[in-house]
Amino acid sequence: MNPALHGLLYALTNVQLDAQPVAFDLLRASVRSLCRVGALILLCSTLSLGLGGCASTSPQGSGPQGSGFVKKPANTPYMPATMTISADRARNVAILDGRSGVQRAWPELVNAASSADVVLIGENHGHELGLAAAAMLFQDILAQSPNAALSMEFLERDQQVAVDDYLVGVTDEAGFAKASARTASSYPAGHRAMVEAARIAKRPIIAANAPRRYVRLARIESYERLGTLTYEQTRLFRVPTTMPSGRYRDSFGALMASMRKETVAAPVPTTSATSATPATTSPDIQSLASSQQLGHPLGDPLVQPTLVWTPQMEGLFRAQALWDWTMADSIASLIARGTRQNYSKPVVHVIGRFHVDYEGGTVQALRQLAPDARIITITFIDANPPNMNNLVAAATPLLAEEDKDRADFVIYVGPFSDLDAGAGQQ
Repeated sequence: MNPALHGLLYALTNVQLDAQPVAFDLLRASVRSLCRVGALILLCSTLSLGLGGCASTSPQGSGPQGSGFVKKPANTPYMPATMTISADRARNVAILDGRSGVQRAWPELVNAASSADVVLIGENHGHELGLAAAAMLFQDILAQSPNAALSMEFLERDQQVAVDDYLVGVTDEAGFAKASARTASSYPAGHRAMVEAARIAKRPIIAANAPRRYVRLARIESYERLGTLTYEQTRLFRVPTTMPSGRYRDSFGALMASMRKETVAAPVPTTSATSATPATTSPDIQSLASSQQLGHPLGDPLVQPTLVWTPQMEGLFRAQALWDWTMADSIASLIARGTRQNYSKPVVHVIGRFHVDYEGGTVQALRQLAPDARIITITFIDANPPNMNNLVAAATPLLAEEDKDRADFVIYVGPFSDLDAGAGQQ
């Protein structure tokens, strides 16, 4: 089994949710399928003990990245992850225009990304080929647009000093890894390659996410509780102005309910970030649990029994929205700080694809915070194109119907199982 999936299996079957009942048998039975779903980010985020999201592994080892859930033994030497996939192989993936379905070449992808203000790369955590392709994409963007900057979901705002110390040589890589709680499992080779590319080019790296302790506080209490904290605390997160809505919320609720088998009438939130009063009932809920396209959980809407949004689910969605808005605020703030002589373009933000797909929560927040920014969305799909059994088949890849409008560019990188068996590496 892929080490990252092994860590997730451990994590998802050993968590506790503050006395919330969880169907652990269901989790054990479905975890491998769910780990291949684009909602991997969501499951990692919302089901971990500290609800720390897919950000960095905490010093206590409670982070959601693969076997980072397991406490790191004391005095273990830092061993950086290394790429096992060649640059040529990483660039040899199936790239489709997410709007028209037309196949695109790698240079077309790089050109489009390099001319944007913001590039949102939606990844599948732990997918080796996908991460390698994302790393090559960032390196190629940087070569074409030397003012590019890197922003990462997997680093939290209170780790920014650790990042900056490494970038300017105050600490070495081992010191950075220790200060930011990086391990080989929570800091995969693809992420490391991006960080090293930015460091060598002397470009900024933004620790974009909200620290898990504040995300947890938002979940178990409220945004109002966050508002009582000091300036030094509140600058580490951004409370949503409006809550994410539409397909993103529906899909989140469907996934959470599928874990708890809740299928009764559900409220839909108003646009207020704090109001609990429903506005209308959404007629279409996408059933992630019953979808036959496990690699494509957000496919064509299926008419399902409406969901009941329990207080626990609302708390989980508050946590999700806090991540979305904090990351969007980190990106928008970097853009706003730019001057004619010193600016960052594009800002390349690496994030779990659930936040990006179909105008996800981070995209919605960023469009509000930086309305003039030209945003390009790219999502990596852990599946083959619908007309191909593998990525090296002699065929023109087609865009799956359920992937239309998922993002500006849809990139198929093959299922996790292919990499588990060693396929796709060279």
